[in-house]
Amino acid sequence: MIGNDLVDLAAAAKESNWRRKGYLQKIFTETEQSYIINSPKPEIVVWILWSMKEAAYKIWNRESGMRSFNPKAFECQICQICENTATGKVYFGSAEYLSETIINTAFLHTTCRNHDYIKPLFTSIACHGSDIEMRNHIIRDKAGIPIAAKQPEAFISKSHHGMFCSYLSTFKLK
Repeated sequence: MIGNDLVDLAAAAKESNWRRKGYLQKIFTETEQSYIINSPKPEIVVWILWSMKEAAYKIWNRESGMRSFNPKAFECQICQICENTATGKVYFGSAEYLSETIINTAFLHTTCRNHDYIKPLFTSIACHGSDIEMRNHIIRDKAGIPIAAKQPEAFISKSHHGMFCSYLSTFKLK
């Protein structure tokens, strides 16, 4: 299975005050809070960890069919963080998901997959609203999960935030 999450960094800076009292404790484990506090770029680490949790949740949601998001239950481990990328693992119960994050000045984009799954074959990031061509290839199943209109057995993960929208798929959408 696959999952992805996208964070528009300008929108996140306007919409979320992650420095307010209790915010970090509500969403992040003590280890994750330590990553944030000890980082030279804490605001980037906050969104890396958040997007890791969201991307892993999308996999778990598809596998379980349940809608219940408890961010602290998804525990993140950052394996490596560089200027433009980060890798890590997300643990939820006995499940382990591998994550990769691309970081640039406008957004960060995290993809997750389980161990049994190959890397996604198709990724597209566009300005939200200009993704009409992608949206034409996607429908939603009875549970509201995005699937390919022409290949319903293929997995698709969609994310949008602020000005950006991303699609991750196990096949070529166009």
